[in-house]
Formats: sequence, C-alpha cells, structure tokens
Amino acid sequence: MHNEVLRSASEAVSVAQKLAITIKLNDQRAWNDRARIEVISRQQLWWTIYFLDRRIAQKSGISYHIRDTEFYVEEFKHPKPADESRTAEEAAYFPWSTRIYLQALIDLARLWSHVWDSFFAIGATRKGDWMEVEIMDTQILNTRRQLPDELSWSTEKLFEYGLRGEAAPQLRRRLQIATRIDLLRMIIRQNPVRQTAFVPETAYLCSRIARETIHAHVAFMARYPCVRAVGYFTTTSMVECVYHLVPVLHYSKNEEQAACVKALNQAHGILIQLSAKLNVAKRALKALRGVTSRWGTPRNTTTHEGATAVESVVEAMEMSESQMVDEDFTHFRMDPEQWVDMPGDLFGSPYEFGTGVLNSATYSSV
Repeated sequence: MHNEVLRSASEAVSVAQKLAITIKLNDQRAWNDRARIEVISRQQLWWTIYFLDRRIAQKSGISYHIRDTEFYVEEFKHPKPADESRTAEEAAYFPWSTRIYLQALIDLARLWSHVWDSFFAIGATRKGDWMEVEIMDTQILNTRRQLPDELSWSTEKLFEYGLRGEAAPQLRRRLQIATRIDLLRMIIRQNPVRQTAFVPETAYLCSRIARETIHAHVAFMARYPCVRAVGYFTTTSMVECVYHLVPVLHYSKNEEQAACVKALNQAHGILIQLSAKLNVAKRALKALRGVTSRWGTPRNTTTHEGATAVESVVEAMEMSESQMVDEDFTHFRMDPEQWVDMPGDLFGSPYEFGTGVLNSATYSSV
C-alpha cells in the first residue's frame, strides 16, 4: 500500500512538472515583467514543486524528476529584511522569516539530489569512497554554516531563544533544519542500501551525531510538549537516529556503547510520550521492540519472535508516510484551520511557505 501511495505522489509531481513547463513556470524570463506579487507567487509555486519532487524521491528511494539544468527561476537569496527595494505589500505577503525558511528547504532539497547522485543512483561509481563521503560532508556542513541566525540551532541556546520571544513554530523550524542536516551527515556514512562491515570511526561519529539529535529533541519536547505539532517529524527522526546507534550498540563494549544505551532510552521515552496521542509513534515502538528489549530499558515491550534487533530497526526505517500517518494526518485533512499545527514533516512543512498561493485556504481540498 505505501509503495502505491508514494508512486502516486511521484506521478503527481511529474504531472505538475510537465504542466509547469507547459506554462513556462520553469522560466522566469517569460513572466518576470508581471506584478511583483505575482512573480513571487510563481517563484513559490515552482520551488514548492521542486522541493516536493526531491522530498518524495527521498522517501520513495527513487530518482528525482527535475534536473537543475532544466529551469531558470530565481531563488530567495536574500535581500535583507531592511532592503528598501521591498514594498510594504511584498514584505507583508512574503515575510523575511518565510523567505529564509523556504530558501533553506531549497538548499536541503538540492543537497539531497547531490547525495542521491553520489551514493544511491544506479550510475554512482564511488558509493563507498571515503573521500567522496568527506567531500559531501563538507558540502553539508557548509550549508549549515550559511544558514541565517534565525534558522541556526543550538540545544544549549534553547532557553535563550525563548527569552528572545521566539514562539514554538519558529523553534520547530530551527530544529527541523538542524535535524535534516544531521540525518544527511549520517546517511552518507551508514547507508542502509549498502551494508558494510563495522568501521569504528564511522560508527562512533554517526552515533555521536545521533545522540546530539536525540538530546535536541528531548530538550525541545521538555520545553514545548506540543505533541501533534512535532509528533510525526520527531518520530521519524528518532527511528533514523536509532538506526545509527545500532552498530555501536551491537559491536562495542565501551563508554560509547553506554552513551548509546542512554540515548536509546531517551528516544524510547520520547516515542512513549508521543504514542499517547499518535499512532505513528505506536507503530514505531512496535517496530523497534527488538532494539529496545535487547539494549534499552524495557517498558511493557516484547521482542518479535524470530526477529533480531537489527532487523527490527530496518523494519522501522522502511515505514513510510502512508503506513505511519493515516489516522494522525486525517485530523488535519478534516480541519484546514488546524493546518498551522500539522505534523512538522509530512513533506518538510511546505504549508509554512507563506500566504497567497500557498496558504491553507488555497489547499483546503488537497
């Protein structure tokens, strides 16, 4: 069922791409002389299609449709908030905070295409090359360094962010972007498609990144326990982090393993907290029983008969949107007014892109 849903989503994006090319949405020179607000709306629409193409491809494990050489549409870099060329109408229609967030998602989408081309595509010839991994990691870290201050994340500064008056939605943006970047750094090293022997240096680095990510979500949820707003994104992130903890849990018997056991219990605790209201977390807990019962602190869980810990975490990694969301997402489909609190990563929060062509009222029938 989940393959059919993702296939349908991929086909829908392909159709959207073809329609966009038909009306020259992929060539800004054809409509750059229109009213400024309309130009911005068309830019937003194109980049939404671009982002969804990459996001669905990532979730499906297939190649993306839109190549970077097939369009000419300006990105949103930058101007600054005080740029005098921006009219009051434009500033209200497309706020600075939305502008930089959309640009960050574009950058992450492009990063994924580079990751796919280098490590997952059929024609990728250097999938296991450590130098290729380091080059890609440098690109990912450079993207993080270039994030504006409004989107950077530090767990130690969580309280400080609150003192500045930042609300939970803004902090969710910070956390989601930081998590996406860290997940990319781990997946290029421990690729679930290409199983390799245990390499301590690689496994320890990935486990440390995973532990930091888990700690960040623990801190955020302790301060902002808004389960539905972060539930889906947090659940999928915890599952992926556990995947990167397993090699150290399985092969090591040192302080690194002890730290990973602590992180595993923290991730397990988050999923238990989320499971009170979200089916996605219940299913993740069920899929991870083999891991938590072997290395974690058991909390009314049992191991699947005949399942190993590694098999259970791979099973959890393979759970897709259609398997995990269903009833949780139905709540938001039925009431568009609540889309502002939609689970934070169905497709990377495109619903937060702004007003106009992308507001919830426009898509209330989607």
